[in-house]
Amino acid sequence: MRQVEVPEVEGLKLKEATEAIEAEGLKVGDVTRVETEDADPNTVIDQSPPAGTEVDVGSKVELEVAASPVVLVPDVINQSEDSAVAEIERAGLVAEVNTAPSDTAEGLVIEQEPAPGTEAEPGDTVVILVSEGPEAQEMPNVVGQDGEDAKAMLEDEPYLLDVTIEETLCEDAVPPGQVCEQEPSPGTEVEPGDDAVLYVQEGGASLGSPFEFLALLFGALYA
Repeated sequence: MRQVEVPEVEGLKLKEATEAIEAEGLKVGDVTRVETEDADPNTVIDQSPPAGTEVDVGSKVELEVAASPVVLVPDVINQSEDSAVAEIERAGLVAEVNTAPSDTAEGLVIEQEPAPGTEAEPGDTVVILVSEGPEAQEMPNVVGQDGEDAKAMLEDEPYLLDVTIEETLCEDAVPPGQVCEQEPSPGTEVEPGDDAVLYVQEGGASLGSPFEFLALLFGALYA
């Protein structure tokens, strides 16, 4: 079988050493990582057989490589974007920031990859997902609904609006307490915390239900 010389790969990065070995028709055997401060991480510090040894084509070259220091991915969930990026960078890692709508307050980290506590090497990337805040909703049409019912709906998820009810004399004859006008108008984009005003037919407190209103209305017509 044809023989070749084992190349000198000590001092090369593992990728470069692998290319040099394979270029001679040889294979990389076991790669042992060794903790050392005398060489840069991922650099070959020893090889077997030694450089210059005549071996059969296809033989394996065992390598010892300087180990990279291991760091733990920090937990940055619920931190602000700036705080999370700073902590990731202090750990020797690189932050990649993405954003998405969520019910979490705007600017806070809602997801991260890798997970907290995962072992990583300096320079590895940690992807964080930052909340853009709740997604805007379209203001629904609540005209014709009971004011209190409409208020409760708009103050609940997904709208979470700050709703005020104001009594007025509606142009159309509608039962007391019923919404006859609204601000913002239907279809307007609204976000949690926005103000909304519901104008309801006056007299809701004294006239009670729509049935009582109708009874009074017909009574007045035929009096």
